[in-house]
Amino acid sequence: MNYKTSYLIKLTIVLTNMFLNIFYSQASSQEINKLIKSICLYEFNQELLNAKKNIPKGSAEFTCDCFINRINNGKKLDKAKVICKDEATRKYNL
Repeated sequence: MNYKTSYLIKLTIVLTNMFLNIFYSQASSQEINKLIKSICLYEFNQELLNAKKNIPKGSAEFTCDCFINRINNGKKLDKAKVICKDEATRKYNL
């Protein structure tokens, strides 16, 4: 299993569990977005470090904010990731 597949599986499991827990808890959307962002930031940084690329200042925040906004506006996880990764690649020359 390659890194991208592993990443998508982990992220999907975590997000699925998180969304299911919404029905059973009083978690606010801000708390959920904060959790998603922390996972996203970690994974973004790990992916660039594993690729031995420098992480341009602001690129992780930009990408993860994009990802959260896309999900909150109804995009599927995999589509949101592709869109935001492409936008960050163009903006930060990744």
